[in-house]
Amino acid sequence: MNVGEIVYRITGDDSGLRAALNNTKSTANQTAQSVSGIAEAVNSTAENASATQAAMNGIAASAETAAAAASTAAAAVETTAQSAAISQEAYEAAVSSQQRLSQQIQATENKLAELKAMETDMSAARQSGDISAAAFQRYQHEVQQTADKLVTLNIQNAAATERIAQMNASLAATEAVSNNAAEAVSRIGESAETTTEAARDVTRATQKWAMRQNRQQTKAQKPMKKSVRQLRRLLE
Repeated sequence: MNVGEIVYRITGDDSGLRAALNNTKSTANQTAQSVSGIAEAVNSTAENASATQAAMNGIAASAETAAAAASTAAAAVETTAQSAAISQEAYEAAVSSQQRLSQQIQATENKLAELKAMETDMSAARQSGDISAAAFQRYQHEVQQTADKLVTLNIQNAAATERIAQMNASLAATEAVSNNAAEAVSRIGESAETTTEAARDVTRATQKWAMRQNRQQTKAQKPMKKSVRQLRRLLE
């Protein structure tokens, strides 16, 4: 016998002890399996947590995109509303002003034509002494004044025409802004759908993870409970 060794011999009936040892071994195996199941559940939990985090990141990104689109849409809609209100009102005023100018031009042209038609008769009347020099001068002054007024009206009409053309371009730009606003609103809708879908993915992943975890926990608890019962019996 070497130093440090313990030699023993079992005498009598050792079947009960052997059975107890076998049960203990079986219990140890079941406990190891339970621990393995718990480890697998932990790994699964980590994987699902990672998937959940990825989905949450997706939701955050979609929400950020939706917020940016909403801001763009709000700014575009506000700009469109202001531009449309100002441009439309100014455009209508300009068109109305040009219409009045056109009427004045027509009336002034008619008056000037009538005055010029009298020129021969007025000159003859002056030469014959039928009208005074002052009356003839007043006639000439009225002709010149009417002609000057017509020139001024035509200049104003040209400016009004140019202004209206500029307003038409502005209205076209306003329409483009409106289209951009509509596009931005559409992006908001798409982003909202993406966010909603991402939220659904998170919900489904969370539910799936919870169900799997419950199954694994239940599976892991069964052999552990059995092992506890067996250990209790051994200790009795």
